[in-house]
Amino acid sequence: LAAAGVPALAVKGLAVGAWLYPDPVLREHLDVDLLAPAAAAETVGRVLGDHGYAPAPQPPLYPGERPATIDYRRVDGGWHIDVAYDPLRLFWLPADDGTALFDGWWARRQLVAVGGCELPTLGPADQFAHLARHLQFHDYFRVNSFLDLLLLLRDHGSGIDWEAVGGEARGLGIGGGLYRTLEL
Repeated sequence: LAAAGVPALAVKGLAVGAWLYPDPVLREHLDVDLLAPAAAAETVGRVLGDHGYAPAPQPPLYPGERPATIDYRRVDGGWHIDVAYDPLRLFWLPADDGTALFDGWWARRQLVAVGGCELPTLGPADQFAHLARHLQFHDYFRVNSFLDLLLLLRDHGSGIDWEAVGGEARGLGIGGGLYRTLEL
């Protein structure tokens, strides 16, 4: 994707395992999760298609609605790649299609070593918001997501600007969910 000019961030399983866990194999994952700007969806589909991936069937969408996530699968049965365009599950993206939100994440990104490669992933504050929102979306039933958050807070919680996280969350209308995650 980088070669096609698409900024993409690796998140959840693979990236979190390599960054926060003492051994990446301790963080199970069944796919590779990426965040990409919504404006790049066609390019992402073309690039992944060129590498043998096809989008999995999706439920019908309303006119003008875009999917929050597209699951790409290899026809030979290899790894799935889930590309999120609305990772905070806002469902109705801001007027700029979430571009400013993604640009902020990209500006605050960090690199994590995975298999001898440096992959961009979310910075600690953005990683917290993403993991907390993901856990909320799954009704707080994912134990691995709780562990991800615990490791993130243990290792990086003191460096997170909680006022900024809270302000952005309130502005996006997701402040209650992030607070609930911390409360749990």
